This record gives sequence, C-alpha cells and structure tokens, in this order.
Amino acid sequence: MKKNLFNPLTLVLVCVLLALATWIYTIMDVDSPDELSKENWPKTEEKVNQATIQHFKKEKDIDVVIEKVRFSGEYATP
Repeated sequence: MKKNLFNPLTLVLVCVLLALATWIYTIMDVDSPDELSKENWPKTEEKVNQATIQHFKKEKDIDVVIEKVRFSGEYATP
C-alpha cells in the first residue's frame, strides 16, 4: 500500500514545486526597466534633467546645473 501511494504523491509534489518555481520566476524583476536600456537612456536622461530643473525652479526657486546623470544602484545590478 505504501509503495502505491508514494509514487502519486511524489508526482504531485514535484508538479507543485515546479509550478511554484515558475510563478516566482514570472513575478520577479529580473531585468531593469526599459527606461534604463542603452537605447532609451538618452531620452530618459533628458527628461530627468528637465524635470529636476523645473522642480527646483518651481518649488525651491533655485537655479541648478546638472553635470552628470546616472541611475540608482538598485537597478544597476541585474
């Protein structure tokens, strides 16, 4: 009796584990957003510059000069 019950339970357990692993893989953020891709980075950089300058002019009444723009470390690593 134990041997007959062991095989179906093992099969069900393997299927559940595979389904769980697939679900986790699909919901993970495994890549950086499209805005940070090499093709889109110049557009994103220009938008960031404009938004930052407008914010400081409007909210703080400060003129700023942006020398370098780079993305945060949380997206820098794959």
